[in-house]
Amino acid sequence: MVIDLDVVTVHLWKGSQAEEAEAFIEKVESRYFKVIVPYTLIELAKKWRYIELKKKVIEFYRKNATKISAEDVKEKLEGFRINDKELALSLVARGIKEEDAALVIIASLFKADYLVTFNRKHLRNKERPICEVLNDFSLPEIKIRTPQELLKEAQNEN
Repeated sequence: MVIDLDVVTVHLWKGSQAEEAEAFIEKVESRYFKVIVPYTLIELAKKWRYIELKKKVIEFYRKNATKISAEDVKEKLEGFRINDKELALSLVARGIKEEDAALVIIASLFKADYLVTFNRKHLRNKERPICEVLNDFSLPEIKIRTPQELLKEAQNEN
């Protein structure tokens, strides 16, 4: 799975959805889920001016996720024979922010079971159009869930 920055920052900052984030992050830290982190998330976090938060976010991903490098992504794109710019533009045309499009693409390329986010406006509520674009490019669909939705699904599977 790929975990969006918003979930990690809510967990660390004790934001409005902290309780939901806490339970989910506990499962992640116990290795219940296998997590990958795209280099794009790390690069984005490195630009933040809140030094303590930046350090904690990067440390969370370092401890709990396998890093996907730019080279890894390039290799996958070549293997699928995908023009990433064209794919990203198709997602943006469906109302997906550019930075979120990168997460979607990487989650699909690496066959992540889930993209976990609190972002309803640009991601969660656009799962169907996102999957339609992925299908147009012959890429695997992804499931986009909030931490609470994913915990419920995991509980129902057990």
